[in-house]
Parts: sequence; structure tokens; C-alpha cells
Amino acid sequence: NVGLTSVSFGDAQNPNTQPFVDAFTAKNGAEPGPFTNYAYDAANIAMLSMLSAGNDGKAVKSMLPFISNHYIGTAFQAYLDENGDQAIAYYTIFTVNPEGTEFVPIGDYDGQTDAVTLSE
Repeated sequence: NVGLTSVSFGDAQNPNTQPFVDAFTAKNGAEPGPFTNYAYDAANIAMLSMLSAGNDGKAVKSMLPFISNHYIGTAFQAYLDENGDQAIAYYTIFTVNPEGTEFVPIGDYDGQTDAVTLSE
């Protein structure tokens, strides 16, 4: 038994997560890793900011909070605070299965309520 516990960004209650997992699995023949949908959302937020602001880096930077605060993604809705940090965080808590071959979700952290819910 490895005894490792880890977290991944994301909201387990997000209705967009499972359709993303299903589509990714169908296309790639394997489930996405724990950070895949987070990276997908971050890339989309960056691209939408660039589409809105053009090639000016300062304009893109100023658009990021607006786009993030209105983007409903596959992992989370990325509300940003005045420093550009995620204002409300949601995490899924994982452990490694007894065989040491995969991460298994064991709970969630809800940043809005500051509550941890363990399923095991």
C-alpha cells in the first residue's frame, strides 16, 4: 500500500466534468489524468482572452479576469480575485489504489463553504 494522498483542481459536482471525461475517453481510449480538464479550461480561458483582446499582452492580461469570471468549464468556474488568483477553489481528493496502479477519488474540498467531504 502506497498511502499517498493527492488533490486535483476541479468541482466533482460540476455537470460538465463527466461529459468531458466521456468524450476524452472515447477519443483517446483512456480516461484523462487528474489535471487534464483543468488544463483544458485554462487553455480555453487563455484563447478566449486572446480572441477578445488581440495580440496586445497587456490587453490579454486585463481580459483574463473578465473571461474567467464568465467561463463555465469542465473542471470549475474560475472566479478570479483582484490578484488574479482563483477566488473559490474546489478540489477532488485522491488516494492510490491498493495495487498502486491508479488514483481513486476519496473526497472533495468545497472552497465556497470551506468544507471537506470524505467518501471513505
